[in-house]
Amino acid sequence: MKKISFKLSAVLLLTLYAVSCAKEPDLGTVSLDPSSKTVTFGQVFNIKPVFSATGEAKNKTYTWKSSADSIASIKMVSGGFGEVTPKRIGQATMTYASTDGKITKTAIITVDPRSTILNGIYFKNGATQSEINNNMLSGFSPSTLESTSSLLVFASGSSTVSKLIYELDTNNKLKALYVILNNTADNKKSAEDYLAERFMNTGKSQGGILYYKNTGYVASNSVPLKTALGLFLDLTINATQYPLGVKVMDGSNL
Repeated sequence: MKKISFKLSAVLLLTLYAVSCAKEPDLGTVSLDPSSKTVTFGQVFNIKPVFSATGEAKNKTYTWKSSADSIASIKMVSGGFGEVTPKRIGQATMTYASTDGKITKTAIITVDPRSTILNGIYFKNGATQSEINNNMLSGFSPSTLESTSSLLVFASGSSTVSKLIYELDTNNKLKALYVILNNTADNKKSAEDYLAERFMNTGKSQGGILYYKNTGYVASNSVPLKTALGLFLDLTINATQYPLGVKVMDGSNL
């Protein structure tokens, strides 16, 4: 009985040794093309998974996922490609992962702006006249003939923004800003792009103006969070009609 037991133990050890020395299945490699890309708002494109000629990787099932759908979303399309739709300025990571968890690859997508037409404008709900003056854009000068006790008007010779009209409340604190644009098709399109690629459409309007709201965009020249902006056409301010512009106001209640 001892000899038989010894023989069985030896066979078992040899079997275990053989199993431990067996070659693991070739997993192969996967890469993403592109692995990083900078695009502009609305520029839809595909990310292609590239597999090595041999290995199990190409036979697995995969999913695509974005780290920030509000900035750039992704979905699986024909051929296993990931179709990316840029939605807002910022950066998002696209992840391509096998459902068994053995393979994970990422691509970094940066969404750049198409429009900078409103860059540098100053708005802070409740700001004082002194704060407005201290943060005025270069090239703008006070228009004393157009200003009133409740309106501070600044004018420029710019081909894009011609006037900034700051509306004050009864306590002489800022409650709204009207950015008057020169009435051209290019300026209108640029303003529409600026709102859509930075802010979230609220689906709400006041006085015929559809508002977008800042829910997360941060930049040195950005309007604060919760601020609402909306493109207007043919708006009358202090008996003067302006054909094109953007209204900026506190959007806490939108």
